[in-house]
Amino acid sequence: MEEQENLSKYLNEVYYWIGLSDSKVEGDWMWVDNTYLNSNLSLWESEPDDWKVENELDGEDCAILKGEQWGDNSCLNKMRRICEIPCSPPQ
Repeated sequence: MEEQENLSKYLNEVYYWIGLSDSKVEGDWMWVDNTYLNSNLSLWESEPDDWKVENELDGEDCAILKGEQWGDNSCLNKMRRICEIPCSPPQ
């Protein structure tokens, strides 16, 4: 949650994909490393709602960061990304 608070300080109305999706099974949210989302740590606003555009088979299956909240969005939309990488201590 601390990471989320720090990131939201720098984001200005731009949405970022956070590496979370339920594209395999609707409602089963998984990170890109195939670990399941801990539902106690989620920051969904009024979503996910899996909204579908007319004539589109898939709904909104990719989680995005929008300010301090998460939302779901189509995985077909191009988004900026936030990635977590290991950090080495200074030498």
